[in-house]
Amino acid sequence: MKELAFSLLFLSIALMNCANVSKNENALAESTNLINISQQLLLAAKTKEATDSFVHILQSLPDNILEKQLVNDKDKKAFWINLYNLTPKLS
Repeated sequence: MKELAFSLLFLSIALMNCANVSKNENALAESTNLINISQQLLLAAKTKEATDSFVHILQSLPDNILEKQLVNDKDKKAFWINLYNLTPKLS
């Protein structure tokens, strides 16, 4: 009986942690402006400043943030053209 209670307690703690991680990821994603990040990343690369923090931000975002923020062709083009223009600067 104690083992069952301990297992249930452990499971409930694990589920609460998963919910908190999901909420934190969503909060980060909603507060991150992808176009702004891509512009700052391009500027940093052009001026030979560190780009690691911007790359890390983009890598850590959930996949669905692209769909949420890049809702029209203008935004999609701005974001992807900025990243495309980075290609020669980062290689």
